[in-house]
Amino acid sequence: MNSAPPFRYTPEEIHEHYLLARKLKLSGYWLLGNTGRAARVCNGIGAEWFPAWARHAIDTLCPHIVIVADIHDVRYEIGGDAAARRRADDEYLANGYAVAEHFYAWYNPVRYIAEFVVRRMHRLLRLGGDKAWRAAKK
Repeated sequence: MNSAPPFRYTPEEIHEHYLLARKLKLSGYWLLGNTGRAARVCNGIGAEWFPAWARHAIDTLCPHIVIVADIHDVRYEIGGDAAARRRADDEYLANGYAVAEHFYAWYNPVRYIAEFVVRRMHRLLRLGGDKAWRAAKK
């Protein structure tokens, strides 16, 4: 049983993520500019229902992918229709590859671990992300 409170970033940490995402020209980087909202909704890599230890392990293994998850968390909080959800998930995948390619050279095995994590998380988002998605009101 996981009795620990959900992990949250401080607005200062989110601001650092925003600056890095902007520097890397990640799609949706500007969503992290509202540090209060982002600090409220961002919880690292993985679903909110993931145990905190699991999110921490993934974040530790692939620390640069965290900013990709942050952008995605804000997209999910904003919500919209099914097409917006697909775009948010695909943005996660594209941003994840961009980050892996930026931080890890082609010969570094961590690059391929990061890309594997991004692909796996993208697949999980497509399969079960609808529970976290804020659907558009009809």
